[in-house]
Amino acid sequence: MRLRWPLTGRNEELATIGAAMSDTDSGGVVIRGAAGVGKSRITREALAHAAEKGCTTHLAVATSSARTVPLGALATWVTPGMDGPQVVRLMVDALTSTSPGGTVIVGVDDVHLLDDLSAFVLHRSSDVGPQNSC
Repeated sequence: MRLRWPLTGRNEELATIGAAMSDTDSGGVVIRGAAGVGKSRITREALAHAAEKGCTTHLAVATSSARTVPLGALATWVTPGMDGPQVVRLMVDALTSTSPGGTVIVGVDDVHLLDDLSAFVLHRSSDVGPQNSC
């Protein structure tokens, strides 16, 4: 059993993030702040709340070491043999697949550390079409 500390004192922030994620006119949410204030934790918590409401959620984690690797932040969704021009389409499909009428929310931790190809795939993923709220 994996133990997880409860998140306390962040209800207002979670409500704001949840409202933005549920707004079909919203293009995204940026969580910013100084190092160590809990941005990664609140991102994970917000994604968990969205998943509880029926959304399909993904979390990409960008790191300085993965920045030199094409699709480094999205390595979880890369399958062997993915290369060439079709890789972007395959990655977009992998990140946006959900049940009919479903909503996909992709969180990116440390977005400023994304490699160029991961950033491009995420940008293309946001263009897939209208999303329903969850």
